[in-house]
Amino acid sequence: MNCLKIGLFAKTIPVKIKYFLPAILWAIIILLASLLPGSKIPDFLLLKHADKVIHFGMYFVFAFLISAGIFFHRFYSWRKNYFVSSFVPLFFALLTEILQHSLINSRSGNFSDLFTNIAGIAAGIITAKLFSKTSCLQRFN
Repeated sequence: MNCLKIGLFAKTIPVKIKYFLPAILWAIIILLASLLPGSKIPDFLLLKHADKVIHFGMYFVFAFLISAGIFFHRFYSWRKNYFVSSFVPLFFALLTEILQHSLINSRSGNFSDLFTNIAGIAAGIITAKLFSKTSCLQRFN
């Protein structure tokens, strides 16, 4: 059984990976899309501001899926959920921007994409919190 240590002196909590599979799969999709060479990107995605909409949407979904996984698992309070749901996608966003900048010649990591990712993360967490107050997420548990 997989376990997760929360805090320095906290007890070990069994982690049910099934709650986080959608977020893990989505992270793989983000990574593959982020590392795609510029020549392989469809032209319609290169339209003005389309890039920002895509960045926002990818990280909105990512943060929502992580928050929903934590909500289903019920081992965090919402305060800790905010931290985990924002830290993991933020770290991932930083990592993908650095990888784009350093590994892909035809792509560049930039701060405007990172800020758009952060906005998507915040919106995803807020939306998951709003959904958790309704019975919408409860049905899938």
